[in-house]
Amino acid sequence: MSLSPQELSRYSRQLLIDGWNQEKLRQSKILICGIGGLGGATATYLAAAGVGEIRLIDYDTIDLSNLNRQILYSTDDIGKSKIQVADQRLMALNPEVKIVTRACRIDDDNISDLISGCDLVIDGLDNHSSRLTLNRAAYETRIPYLYAAVDGWLGQVSLFAPPQTGCLACLMPDLVNSQSPIPVIGAMAGLIGSIQANEALKYLMGIGSSLLNQLLIYHGHTQQTELLSLTPNPLCKICAT
Repeated sequence: MSLSPQELSRYSRQLLIDGWNQEKLRQSKILICGIGGLGGATATYLAAAGVGEIRLIDYDTIDLSNLNRQILYSTDDIGKSKIQVADQRLMALNPEVKIVTRACRIDDDNISDLISGCDLVIDGLDNHSSRLTLNRAAYETRIPYLYAAVDGWLGQVSLFAPPQTGCLACLMPDLVNSQSPIPVIGAMAGLIGSIQANEALKYLMGIGSSLLNQLLIYHGHTQQTELLSLTPNPLCKICAT
């Protein structure tokens, strides 16, 4: 497989990076669950980078309250399906990429089918219950799960790939009591979504160091970061053997 003249021009700046493998990106398939503040930023940069197939899942419509952080949408899109608008915007950004959309909530009955054949599952969700559903399916299908979350000035990112690592349930096994609605700063969602996209690119191409067995915590109000080492929980109900 070789790149066309148009692809060579489109990706010319990233092709200058040592170890960059555009052909490998073009062959990759990913799933992004949730196309809001996190997922929208992640999807935008992965589409721009030329990931071959991007599957998008979201069931919601665009609301005025979304627009402080959800960069794929505008005021004129209020009331429209997020999935339909995201599809149009990402295809306009890079028609070389295949966008596959499903307007639905994830649950135990559909998630295995939704992630089948993917190289990476990306979390753009805003509730822990759905995250645990996604985490279980990723573990059962042995598809790495790229987790991210934002709450106010706090952001987190990690990459789970059992049995090489533990899973999200090792870290947060139960439902988390959080403020509703969750406070979100648009710049924080964009920043953590960009980190998530960067982590996805490294994993898909097999370059650089990853967040496997590590949790990145970013404190936006102080510009400080923490990198915590993670170990599998031997009592985890999902991935312990």
